[in-house]
Amino acid sequence: MDARLSEPTFPTPAVTQAEPTDHPLICSPRESETQPINSGLLDRTLGCPFWPHDSEWTNPALNNQNKGGQNGKPPNTQAHPHRTGNYFILVGYQVLMRVGWIFKTESVIIPAVIDLLCGPATALAASLRSWLPPLNRIGQSFPQLFLSQRIRNLRQKKWVIVICSGVMGSLFLGLALIWHYYGSHPGPWTRFAFLLLYGLFFIFVGINNLAFNTLQGKLVPFQYRGRLMLFSNVVGGVLAIAIAWFLLQRWLNDSSGKFVYIFAFTGICFWIASLLTILLAEDHDHHDKSSPSHPFVAQFFHILKTDRQFRYLAVIAGCFGCSMVLFPHYQALYRDTLETSARSFSLREMISWVVLQNAGTVGFSVVSGLLADRLGNRFVLRGLMSLITLVPVLAIILAGHPELARRYFFIVFIILGATPVVIRMMNHFVLELVPAPDHPRYLSCLSLSIALPVIAGSQIIGILLPIVGFMPLFLGVSGLVLVGTIFTLLIGEPRKRLT
Repeated sequence: MDARLSEPTFPTPAVTQAEPTDHPLICSPRESETQPINSGLLDRTLGCPFWPHDSEWTNPALNNQNKGGQNGKPPNTQAHPHRTGNYFILVGYQVLMRVGWIFKTESVIIPAVIDLLCGPATALAASLRSWLPPLNRIGQSFPQLFLSQRIRNLRQKKWVIVICSGVMGSLFLGLALIWHYYGSHPGPWTRFAFLLLYGLFFIFVGINNLAFNTLQGKLVPFQYRGRLMLFSNVVGGVLAIAIAWFLLQRWLNDSSGKFVYIFAFTGICFWIASLLTILLAEDHDHHDKSSPSHPFVAQFFHILKTDRQFRYLAVIAGCFGCSMVLFPHYQALYRDTLETSARSFSLREMISWVVLQNAGTVGFSVVSGLLADRLGNRFVLRGLMSLITLVPVLAIILAGHPELARRYFFIVFIILGATPVVIRMMNHFVLELVPAPDHPRYLSCLSLSIALPVIAGSQIIGILLPIVGFMPLFLGVSGLVLVGTIFTLLIGEPRKRLT
């Protein structure tokens, strides 16, 4: 899903101030809480061109504010003739990844593929769909726990991105080959191969985002990361939506689709992005590799025990994670609604869902960013959690009236577009809650707080869905998210201590 969907959750090494992204392929860094809040930054970002001039890159007064390096010195902030070139390469990389990501939306495209592999409205399809969220979250959560120190110590980070993005593309090209030869008559091994490649894909997504955010913090001064995010979001979102609308009209029909083309196109986009990264001009880093490591589980429980504010945030994150177990089942609910009313489901209906969900991500991202800069991340988090609480309820209400569902079920997917923005707001909240040296630990704990309910609950949903149906499970999840929404009323606004 990467809008910048999906995504998202990816702590970066302490040497930089790069921020993890909500959507795995959209970077959304912000100023560290160690810097004074600059109320004019957004105005300059919106009022000026999207790209910085060479004179801005090399301004010592600005560069010296980037405290991401060792001993108070920014890493590699000397005047560099390739700074502007790096900026455009990073924009191009994110745009390409965004375009490829929209063709593998986890709430629309991939669940439809599972239904075609297993047969719609079957217990097997429900079971396999329930594997999608945990594979996603495990891949995006756990690699950072084991590899952050190793990536931090690499002299050049771009080669990790080159390799991981290339592997991501290769895995989707592999899916295209499997579908080409066996898609018309799938068997058990085909389903297993699909889930295996899907799980491997997200492992490399997690590593890739960890390296990308680290590299961005190294190459882009924090004053211009917001501009980079805005440019990439707007260009990438609009271009991805336009391409998806144009191509999916030709690749999807009422009962099947040319998924060979869809998977191959996704893989090619990732491969081009991988090759583009080679062009980045990156200086060599020199780090002390003797930094001690501590058991992550012990850190996690220590933080929960000693930090009340983060403890509340962990509850919010966990309740929000519960909502993600329903992602693969929304289109199944719609399909089931149409079949009970003697109407047939058309895969072409997914085209508008994909487009609108990604448009929702862009829209929520822009509005939330403006409101967060003015009113704080807690205010935005409260509003977005309230929306997420309503999504399962709205889906059930529409499912009870097939004609209304046919006309208005797309609203569900528009609101689901807010999901990566919620993760981003939680990340921003953490960045303002603790000092910069604690960012990696706290962001890892936040990521785990979101992932654990997804891992634990997805199979429960898959087992119970054929037995009890959609309504009790959807309403139960909505109740859990409501608990998280209530906790947003208890948590404090960390920005107050910075002003």
